[in-house]
Amino acid sequence: MLALLLLNLYPRIGHVEVNTALVTWVCNHGGGSLVRAVDDHGLRGLVANVDARVGDVLLEVPLALTISDVDGSDETTPRLPGAAPCWTSQLPWNVQLALAVLERRRVDPEDPFIASWPVTPPALPIRCDADELALASDPSVAQKAGEAFFWLDEQYWLAREAAEAAEAADEDDKLMATFPSANEFRDALELVWSRCLRLTTREHGVRRLLVPLLDIANHESIPSAMYAFGIARNGEPTIRLHAAQPLRAGEPVTITYGEHTNAHFALYYGFVPQPSPFDEIEVTIYDVLAVTPAELRGQSPQAGWEAAVEALAGHEVLNGKAPSEPFALRATAPDTALYRTLEVLLAGSSVGGEAAAARAIARVAAAIEEALWGGGASDRDAEEAGIRADERLLESCSRDKLSELARDTLSERGALLVRLRLSRRRLLASLRVAMHEAADALEDAADGAHEVASAALAARLAAASPAVYPQLDALPLDELQAWESRQGDWSRRS
Repeated sequence: MLALLLLNLYPRIGHVEVNTALVTWVCNHGGGSLVRAVDDHGLRGLVANVDARVGDVLLEVPLALTISDVDGSDETTPRLPGAAPCWTSQLPWNVQLALAVLERRRVDPEDPFIASWPVTPPALPIRCDADELALASDPSVAQKAGEAFFWLDEQYWLAREAAEAAEAADEDDKLMATFPSANEFRDALELVWSRCLRLTTREHGVRRLLVPLLDIANHESIPSAMYAFGIARNGEPTIRLHAAQPLRAGEPVTITYGEHTNAHFALYYGFVPQPSPFDEIEVTIYDVLAVTPAELRGQSPQAGWEAAVEALAGHEVLNGKAPSEPFALRATAPDTALYRTLEVLLAGSSVGGEAAAARAIARVAAAIEEALWGGGASDRDAEEAGIRADERLLESCSRDKLSELARDTLSERGALLVRLRLSRRRLLASLRVAMHEAADALEDAADGAHEVASAALAARLAAASPAVYPQLDALPLDELQAWESRQGDWSRRS
């Protein structure tokens, strides 16, 4: 599988050497590595140095080499050597990590871990103006970007207040003299967002960590590796990277950054995954019913549709959700609970509940398209024209990154928002077409074929939420638990 390389630019000159030095530093301080960092045209990533089987240890980084947050609520939790300063303990974990990074950079600018980071953070929409944010064709993105922008500003001043209080308490009488600027703080926090991971570390509890070398690994929805806590040969805690799939030497070593929507990835990581099976748009049952035509709804319930929906509270088709909660629409299918609930509600339709539910999902996808891109956007020709236009625009931007069209029309952040818009177009178009095709098959099928069409739709619904680690899910739990004490064979690294 191809790695999803982040558009996170590094200094072009000497960065491979910087990452090689980082590998050496990790290995010289009790770690080990069967991976190497790559820098392909300014893009980061890890690849395997050797062939590997599922479970093999690919990378080991002592916990003592990481940068971690601190838990101010539990004074009994042991501190890690790379923990954020004590005076930050009441601040959010990501603020703690940003301040810890800035302190390490101030104390030792040549620190191999900090030297491996890019000079600038990812191009996040948080810094876009209203005109650029409109490129996403999603008001919620603009709202979240604005909220994050003001949150960052607020956190900077709260951090200053905490530092001033610590200095006044004689914890560090020179703290404010070296306190970072607002721009330094913002850059560090935006880098932390795209690089930290969350892990349970035995006596150190649940920690948010920045892990040398591991933070270079790219995201993939179904990754080739999995990070986990472990115990090294010397008995010290360590962070390991295990192969989650068989790997050949030279293949990308990827991890998952989480099952986030594309909007979340764009806002906090600075890229849009393609493909992205976990991207989604949320709707409620009432949203779907509002755009479902009368011929699909059948005869209205005597007490009304709202009462019919609420009467399903606790019904097994909802899978534990409340009827008023939002449900996910993904590119291949909707949330199974949404579909099955609609199937029950629309059972009186002339085409039957299954076909009517599929048509209703297709209708709501079309309604969202029209709301985002204007009347007629749900027409197949218009929708394909919109997709092609976005593809051409992005192609012109990536052609040197310096083309006249790119320079005149889109910044790097603007291009990111167009990628987000394009992913939204593709999701809705794919879902609408798939649901119409499923409804056609159900309506046209004879008795025997109807079961086949119904089973095909059920399989599509089940596949809408794929397993992140399919090969690991098949392993016994005790085998996975034994990985904590598994050791790497570093003699293979040559």
